[in-house]
Amino acid sequence: MQTEINGDDEKSKFLNAHRYTDKNIGLFIKEAKKQAWWSKTLVVIIADHGHRLPMCDDKIEDFHIPMLWLGGALAVKNKIVTDICSQNDLSKTILKQLENNKYDENKYVWSKNIFSNKYKPSAYFAFKNGFGFLQPDKGFIFDNIGKSLALYFNNFEF
Repeated sequence: MQTEINGDDEKSKFLNAHRYTDKNIGLFIKEAKKQAWWSKTLVVIIADHGHRLPMCDDKIEDFHIPMLWLGGALAVKNKIVTDICSQNDLSKTILKQLENNKYDENKYVWSKNIFSNKYKPSAYFAFKNGFGFLQPDKGFIFDNIGKSLALYFNNFEF
């Protein structure tokens, strides 16, 4: 693998791994668009957790993970959704997009359809030594080591 970011340290390796992955996902999507099955395909790309690199002073920002929806099967294209959501919401959101949905979405009690008009943006997240819950105007993080609670309101830490 040819590296674009010089260095043999952990951060350089981490960033090069991301660059390599991004490049190859791009090549896959480019080739997939040429296939007959592309028109009936939905590709969803989301991380299952954050990573300690690159370092960030805002623990909530550490858990800001983008989600990509690609494919010819998308009814709505070129739309950016900035609502807070969780990877838990992926199940119900995808099921609601399927035609002739034969699945009982009520079985997914921890999932929400992020495209619903009734959707209330929120996300639970956990990390090695703590957890948090976030809504657009408030949230909290609990630090298990320090046994302390940090409250956030409108991105202002108290």
